[in-house]
Amino acid sequence: MPNCISRIRIKNVKGFSDQTFNTEIIANKLHIFVAPNGFGKTSFATAFNSLNRNRIDLDEKKTHRCNISKKPEIELDYNADSEVTTYKATEKSNTISGIFDIFVIKSRLESHAQRQNHGRYSTAIASMRIKPITLINTIPPLRSFTYSIRTIRNVFGANANKLILNISPILNNKEVICYLDSVINWHELSLKRTLIIFDDILNQSREINGSKDYIVEKLQTTCLPNIESNLTIKNAIDHIVTSCNITSRMEAFFVLWQLNYLKLHDSNFSSVLKYYEFCILKEQYTKTIQDFNSSWNNIEPKKLGQSLVVSFPEADYMSNGQRDLLSFVLLLKKAEQHFKKEKCILIIDEIFDYLDDANLVAFQYYISKFIQDFKSQKRELYPILMTHLDPMLFAHFRLNGYKTHYLDDRKFSDSLHLLKLIKERSNDKIKDFVDHYLFHYDPEPAERSTEFLSLGIKKNFSDTATFHPLIIKEVKQYLNGQPADPFAVCIATRVRIEKNACDQLSTPELKREFITTHETIKKLEFCLKKGVEIPEIYFLLSIIYNSTLHATDKNAETIAKQLLRNLTNITIKNMIASLFPEFKEER
Repeated sequence: MPNCISRIRIKNVKGFSDQTFNTEIIANKLHIFVAPNGFGKTSFATAFNSLNRNRIDLDEKKTHRCNISKKPEIELDYNADSEVTTYKATEKSNTISGIFDIFVIKSRLESHAQRQNHGRYSTAIASMRIKPITLINTIPPLRSFTYSIRTIRNVFGANANKLILNISPILNNKEVICYLDSVINWHELSLKRTLIIFDDILNQSREINGSKDYIVEKLQTTCLPNIESNLTIKNAIDHIVTSCNITSRMEAFFVLWQLNYLKLHDSNFSSVLKYYEFCILKEQYTKTIQDFNSSWNNIEPKKLGQSLVVSFPEADYMSNGQRDLLSFVLLLKKAEQHFKKEKCILIIDEIFDYLDDANLVAFQYYISKFIQDFKSQKRELYPILMTHLDPMLFAHFRLNGYKTHYLDDRKFSDSLHLLKLIKERSNDKIKDFVDHYLFHYDPEPAERSTEFLSLGIKKNFSDTATFHPLIIKEVKQYLNGQPADPFAVCIATRVRIEKNACDQLSTPELKREFITTHETIKKLEFCLKKGVEIPEIYFLLSIIYNSTLHATDKNAETIAKQLLRNLTNITIKNMIASLFPEFKEER
């Protein structure tokens, strides 16, 4: 079994009093947590965002029902090699952050009101704005290496002018020097046993007479095998050769000696590297913005106080998709800098909800690349995407290997066994009958009992006289808060809307033309063209009656759950109730 987080429990955070998620979150796979608005997706993200290194630091306003007497807690079960370890965070302690680095990405959109005074009265103008993103909290001070070729050659002694190159170009190359700093084992190079090797080679170098080429060739023959018996020095030479365009391994050795000398004697060494890292990171952020900012807005990272910040224009001047994708990529880059531990948790709170098809593909590219980087480093990333949108409904959500978790996991009722009918509806024996008489309105009686029985479908589905009363009964149960088949409610809603619209047409000819028109929306539009007034809710309820009624064994349950989540919305339920006034007295 792969390593995973098998349980998360959150207590007393925003909408959660005590909520447990028993779900298998496998390392290095995107996990999509789907739940309706109001379920607590933001509460989940807030809980993890409140963790600092030592404890939970939660704003009092974000405690459950603002009750500060109830203390927030987070528990997490980590399963590795079939052994489960529980980690916990409270206001006094935190063992979770000792194992996991955690980063939360959430929408930067917020409302803003600007007050304007008009003498005796004032007004407030409301607008939406995007909160600035602090990319780097503290910009390190500018520092320079204390490097002098004359000084370093004096330290080396005889033959220095022949063997010691001026490494200023290397020291001024931010990418190269930061790369070398990341791969060279400075601690091992500072040990006495390693310094003895350096001193021994330097002493031999000073004693050889001749040209530079002669000295280097002599050292290559007599000293290089001994030098490279030390793996720390050998590996460092390998990196210098590949990154500094130096072909001679002895010359690379002398470059290493200079770098090590600076590391040991230049007090600015670490400060310069921090500043270089900042410059590289700033350039990466700038390039990222340039790549994604297709608008005319001048967006770039700027120094604000001691921080590096990127500010956005007002929301009206930037599309939702562009805003969300750009802020996501910048925050993903910030997460990369934040993640230092072997195990990391990334929580993304409703970022892709406004992305168009192209930006949705871009989102998948960047999150998959981020996951792949962790895999290549043999680290564990636990990415969790919180959303109210089911990825099954997106034609362009093609990410390989993601796993969807339905947090509001209501069980749908298939008491009528309608799924069997829906799965068989494309069969030529019954297709026209199902589409015309069962799933749409036609007052003419019809039946296909022979064909239905041959396909193993319930006989009472084969006759309009028995089918429609069955689905109406499910609507009654739904409106009374009892378990009901969501597909039955969907079909009944569609048929009732079509019946109500058809009844308002003035002639039998118009009614027949209505009935033979395909698709509910087109039927309603036909009525409008004929002067019939159609209530707005008939169009609004298309979220229900336009639900796909083409299901397979693979996607049937997902489609049913998505429809069920829509049906649980109280406003939608009230709209459906208005179509069935005969049940009003019973509710």
